[in-house]
Amino acid sequence: MTALRSSLKRRIALNATILLCIFTLIYFRSDDTLPVITKEHKTQISTSVKEDLQLKDVAFILRTGWEVRDRLTGPMDTWLRGLDKDQVMIFSDTDSTLKGYQLHDFVKLVPFFQKEADKNSPHFKYYQSLRQADIRPDSPGLEPSTRNDGWQLDVIKQVASAYLGYKMMKEKRDFKYYVLADDDTYIHMPSLLHVLNKADPDDPVLIGRYWGTSTSESFMLGGAGMSFSRSALAHMFDYAPDLADEMLRTSLEAPIGDGHLSKYVIQAGGRLVEELSSAFYHERLEMRFNDKDRWCAPLATIHHQTPATMRKTHAKLMGLNSTGPVYQRQVMEKHKFVLDGTMWLGSGRSYVQCLETPAFHQPCQFFQLNDMADATQNVRTCQNFCLSGEIMPNCAAWVYRPQDRLCALNIGFRTMDIRANGYDLVGWAGVNNQTLANWEKQCPDTIWRADARLPARPSGLRANFADLVGGK
Repeated sequence: MTALRSSLKRRIALNATILLCIFTLIYFRSDDTLPVITKEHKTQISTSVKEDLQLKDVAFILRTGWEVRDRLTGPMDTWLRGLDKDQVMIFSDTDSTLKGYQLHDFVKLVPFFQKEADKNSPHFKYYQSLRQADIRPDSPGLEPSTRNDGWQLDVIKQVASAYLGYKMMKEKRDFKYYVLADDDTYIHMPSLLHVLNKADPDDPVLIGRYWGTSTSESFMLGGAGMSFSRSALAHMFDYAPDLADEMLRTSLEAPIGDGHLSKYVIQAGGRLVEELSSAFYHERLEMRFNDKDRWCAPLATIHHQTPATMRKTHAKLMGLNSTGPVYQRQVMEKHKFVLDGTMWLGSGRSYVQCLETPAFHQPCQFFQLNDMADATQNVRTCQNFCLSGEIMPNCAAWVYRPQDRLCALNIGFRTMDIRANGYDLVGWAGVNNQTLANWEKQCPDTIWRADARLPARPSGLRANFADLVGGK
């Protein structure tokens, strides 16, 4: 009897052990784990972000050209400060040094490109002219300009920089994101980390300024900075070496480098993240169109910054917040156009742009005002049309053009006058501060809420904002 009881106890203990093992396996195979992405099963991804992203987790790849390399002094004096040298890789069209940074000749590092250059391929005509000039590594750069021969290699260089930067930098340490930027792109680091932390580096994604319409291929604009997750680049360059070779080879005929890279992210099984686009800007800050989608977004990047402008931008944004994100509304709320909010004489300037194209949705409503009323009365009438909300419930800005008594109401505004194709209106203008306040109230319901995260989802699917925020 004693032996029988002992045998029964052993069986019960064994069964309990087996059940515990099964429970453990099920528990730790839940969706909250970070499964290993392999070549054979590369679509398996995590659905949660385990911990906050840190600056050391991000690598930065910059590209420049010999004639414009002095533009690098902008990033070097601002957002590159504080980064370890092994976090930064810079590619150019010749080997040189600048402020202690090594600039790498990208052509030498890609055998296919070097062969094409040696054959005097027309794609490398400018590159060969630099070789013939016998430029020394310590030679001073030429006077920078917006566009010149130094950017003839731009498309090829942009594609190669992503490839070379990843291959060379992943050997140093395990980065979670690789950011490809121009030499005139400003990055506010705390804001960028805040944005990237909303995604999962083990989800093959490309984050940046999304550009596309229903009738054209979508891509990320390179000038605003392109942030590749480590998974996206692994899919492109590790799991599919033949695809990587094809991408480099076909870049010789590609019309734009950022479009070419975006195309191959998708071909490798990745996706372009449209939901975080409003944090990145491909133009100067003053040209940014402010609407409810951008009002809540942080300012992660700004393009077309001269070194002097970049230093001022850096001082301003870091003054607002040097440890956390700076939001678009924080910058705009200090602008005199917003502070006034009523009638303001914009002498020769315009803040309302009326565009309705496949790429832009900035519609206006127009009214021809009373020709018997004086200018002041018509200005007040136009202003009241916007402030009352009776005609356009979400009116954010108004402008009255006196020469033809035209009143225009708009869903957004900007702070710089660039007359584009005659769509801009110049005259008396103002914003509706109540609309701006309503925008801010909606911020907790957007992806920019502090604890909101992007869900991992299959490649090629576009997320719905209702799915992004979750419960409050």
